[in-house]
Amino acid sequence: MSGLFILSLALLVDGHHALPAQPGEVACWQAEGALRTHLLSGRRPQRRRALILLERCSFTLDWARLRADNDPEMALVAWRYSLQNAVVDDPRWAQALQQLPKAQGRSVLRLHNKRRRANLAPGLPIEDVR
Repeated sequence: MSGLFILSLALLVDGHHALPAQPGEVACWQAEGALRTHLLSGRRPQRRRALILLERCSFTLDWARLRADNDPEMALVAWRYSLQNAVVDDPRWAQALQQLPKAQGRSVLRLHNKRRRANLAPGLPIEDVR
């Protein structure tokens, strides 16, 4: 199967099926237009999957626009991707809490607290800190 077919199929699946971890460069290049179209106008599952694939293909994304999306779930995904490498005292944490609705803000707050606990317990992966 070609890489383009796999990326196209990944957008059509609404379930929790795995996405390619490292899509091929040619497949990414061929699928970029479709991925961006789905990111702008697809249903929520397609938009989330397109965002993840675009990020995995290392394409530039307008994170500010995605974080201000009308769909709070999409905004949350964009904020989580933006904050995945942020340090604990980065002002973007507070900005995320201000911009997101309360339910989505709690998710960002949990991620921040997990990151803070990981900084207090050096040597442990973030997933192992509870």
